[in-house]
Amino acid sequence: MDDYNILFIFSDQHRACDLNCYGNNQIISPNFDKLSNQSLQFYNCISNTPVCVPVRGSILTGYHPNNHKALTNDLPIDYKIKSIANILNENNYNTGYIGKWHLGSIPRNRFIDKHERMGFKEWKVANCTHDYNHSHYFDENNRYYRINGYESDFQTDMALDFIGRNNRSEKPWTLYLSWGPPHNPYQTAPKNYKQIY
Repeated sequence: MDDYNILFIFSDQHRACDLNCYGNNQIISPNFDKLSNQSLQFYNCISNTPVCVPVRGSILTGYHPNNHKALTNDLPIDYKIKSIANILNENNYNTGYIGKWHLGSIPRNRFIDKHERMGFKEWKVANCTHDYNHSHYFDENNRYYRINGYESDFQTDMALDFIGRNNRSEKPWTLYLSWGPPHNPYQTAPKNYKQIY
């Protein structure tokens, strides 16, 4: 069986109806459209707890919120549960997570200890922030870094670096890229992202 690389991109509070590739021709999303033409695209999604933290926990573990314990925002996930990263690590994958985590309880600006990272090896994460122009992240060694510029741009550049490095490896890779936007505040995006009609 062939091993496949996995890039899982999820943006916060981003509904399918807010993308051109899902049929909304009022939205200008050329990069998402191009990516969707080269990817597996899902058309049905149901969440029994449509709140940030429970959904994130379910995506990573496959469990309902009652089982992974992150029942609502700012409750921590039961990090002892096996996640997709743990399973992929066991199958010789390089695993990475970049962006918003929001599974580490409070305070929201704290670093996430290695034993709470659900198995992800490479780590460029802020637990939870919505100050997209003055953001930060912690790396796998718990070192703090300020992000210069717009958070999603910086995270995308880090993702491209991860993909480039890992494409030169013999091992398959998995990367979770978790952007904060389009979660509010809505008017903080750089001008080049704003379309005037």
